[in-house]
Amino acid sequence: MDIVQRSLYILFGGYAGAVFGHTEFRTGSEIAHTLCGARTRFALHQHGSALCAVGSLLQAAGVEVTVVKIDPYLNEDAGTLSPEDHGEVFVLDDGTEVDLDFGHYERALGLTLCGDHSITSGKLLGQVLQNERQHKYLGQTVRLTKQAVELDVELITRAAECPTCRGKADVCLIELGGAVGDWDAEIHLEALRRLQRAAPMVFCLMVPLVAWGGEQKTKLAQDSVRRLRACGIAVDFLICRTDDPVADKTKSKLADLCDVHPEAVWASITMADISQLPLHFYRQGVLTMISSRLRLTVNEPDMGFFRGSSPGGRELEVAVNGKYEHQDAYISIFRALEDAARACDASVRFRKGNCDVSDKVPDALCVPGGFGARGFEELVELCRFSRVEGLPFLGICWGFQAAVIALARDFGYPCACSQEVEEDAMPPHAIVVKRRDGILRKGASKVRLPEGRMQALYAESSKSVAESSVERYRNRFEVWPGVKEQLQEHGVLFGFGPDNEVDAFELPTHPFYMDAVSYVS
Repeated sequence: MDIVQRSLYILFGGYAGAVFGHTEFRTGSEIAHTLCGARTRFALHQHGSALCAVGSLLQAAGVEVTVVKIDPYLNEDAGTLSPEDHGEVFVLDDGTEVDLDFGHYERALGLTLCGDHSITSGKLLGQVLQNERQHKYLGQTVRLTKQAVELDVELITRAAECPTCRGKADVCLIELGGAVGDWDAEIHLEALRRLQRAAPMVFCLMVPLVAWGGEQKTKLAQDSVRRLRACGIAVDFLICRTDDPVADKTKSKLADLCDVHPEAVWASITMADISQLPLHFYRQGVLTMISSRLRLTVNEPDMGFFRGSSPGGRELEVAVNGKYEHQDAYISIFRALEDAARACDASVRFRKGNCDVSDKVPDALCVPGGFGARGFEELVELCRFSRVEGLPFLGICWGFQAAVIALARDFGYPCACSQEVEEDAMPPHAIVVKRRDGILRKGASKVRLPEGRMQALYAESSKSVAESSVERYRNRFEVWPGVKEQLQEHGVLFGFGPDNEVDAFELPTHPFYMDAVSYVS
């Protein structure tokens, strides 16, 4: 059966994007793609913000969306990328380790994505080589321009068809990392060009506008458009990343030199509350123009949802004492704490990095995930300080290890350590040990919550009884079973995973002292 195919490709922050027009195609999903135009000192409001804003508008208008991210790097996935260089590694339900952009996609669009929604050059080329070894190409000469590009097209269309938690998507937004002109992204640009044979494609290019001498310079936009044309891709919409509104003179110049309609030049300006970006786009006619180009029948969206909220009455300072200094290494932690503060009619200010909380005590302390021995002993002392001083504390993953070791040292195991720090240590000296199978646990798993405040908080959030919860994990170590009974005698309440390993604990006598192995995504 022939199914109508429309796809949207969006380029932002120096990326290029396109929108498939109305045509007959074998998949029933819209596709939206994001590329980068030129490298620049300008950062996005947050990664994927323009894509999420367009996706939110489409959802508000009754259109179901999904997202695919294409990264040109040769890593098979983001699991081996250093948080110091690349930011947070985000974990999906199926255990796939992906770029932190997926966190923004899932939070902003309410999606639950899977590994098929992430395509890297390493994943693509690895599959091509595997196919060649399995004789699937029947003796053909294997080339980037044929087999690799054809497989790229197949992966994109397969991902567009892959259902999410909201069912089958009408529109698939695809972001391509890298920049226009990067040779390692050319294979993906060629795949997009070939997709035009099956479905008309409309591209939206997001470019930075650099203000110099009071004038908004358009050279980067012109150069990016020219480079895309050389790849066989024409730009139809421009999204201008700027601190100030785009001047009419600049719009006219871009329209003339980049061959787009003046109304197809949109501004993505810096704003304090990124949740209002969809409203900003809506006022510029983005939804109208995209739905018209895709021939989508849309409802009138309720834009009140995007108007944001006023700052809460209280400002809380939370120290996030993490191992990594990259500003995006703990982006999911920051977003989660901001949401929690908003729910309590408060705002939050973060103290980041290696925080000394003894001199200036914050309102709360969070110790997030990490790997390795560096800085671990300092974290153990920090966990003990929070417990003794009654400071609200949340330990995640690596922080969970530090917290349980701090407890053990005070409750009968003075030399307690972790095998992640001391590899040759054995129980009872090591009370955090490698999991029995020695394999990194990744993805969603069910945890029986401690029978205390943690259950009550989950029940309050879900409006129902919550004895268990499904959380995402990325851990190789667990609590040694022999230490559980002695810690329970001192009042520690444990929560357990499917294999009866400790996945969470809390101290009921403390104002707020909770820890979880789960990897916050």
